Amino acid sequence: MKLLLLPTILTAVFGSASAAKDSQYDPIQNFPALVEWFTSHGGQIDPRITLGYEPSTNPKVRIRGMIATAHIEPETVLIHTPASLMISDFDRNHCE
Repeated sequence: MKLLLLPTILTAVFGSASAAKDSQYDPIQNFPALVEWFTSHGGQIDPRITLGYEPSTNPKVRIRGMIATAHIEPETVLIHTPASLMISDFDRNHCE
C-alpha cells in the first residue's frame, strides 16, 4: 500500500521551502486554507499545531515544520486523515 501522507501533501499544495523563498507565496500564511479544506472534507487537525519556522540565529536559515502552540499530552492524535482523503493504490474499503 502506498500512501501520500500530510507532509507530502503540504509540500505538493504549498510548494517547497526553496520555492517559497523565490516567490511571493508563503506556505505558512496559507496553512489555514489547507486546514479549512482538510477539515471540511472530514479530516481532523488538533488546533494546537500549526506550520511555522524554527527560530534560528542565522537569518539565512529557515527550517519549516509543524509547531505546537500549546502543551500536548503524549500519544495525542494530532492529525487524522480519513480514507476518503488518502491517495493510495490500495482498496479504500480496507482502510476503514
